[in-house]
Amino acid sequence: MREFGAQLGLAFQLVDDALDYAGHESDLGKAPLTDAAEGKLTLPLIATLKRCSTGEREAMSALLKSFALSSAGGRVPDRDEVRQVAECVSRHHGVESTFERARQVVAQARARIEPFVDCEAKGAMQALAEFVVERSH
Repeated sequence: MREFGAQLGLAFQLVDDALDYAGHESDLGKAPLTDAAEGKLTLPLIATLKRCSTGEREAMSALLKSFALSSAGGRVPDRDEVRQVAECVSRHHGVESTFERARQVVAQARARIEPFVDCEAKGAMQALAEFVVERSH
């Protein structure tokens, strides 16, 4: 059960990180690209940095450092620069790979409870696992 919970929590965070790039403010309850604008290194961005060219990586690193400094100083980063990061993440499929990783982690979580007898509680845990990767907020 502990492993099920840990894996479900990881999958939830991965989806949260992906939704920062792919979600809508009305669903998220916050502006999209908030993590990006703060210079946070989340899996969509890490996956992108692994796939992009050296030049793109250097440009992205400079932008992220700038965002982190702006955020620490109470300033809002330039929206066009934040969009540049988001476009790079999109080009290199950072969001898609993060959703795929979340689905893999949920499959591992579901495997942890597979040996349990079928019952209402197990069904609820399976439904929760599916919700984690299918949610839009």
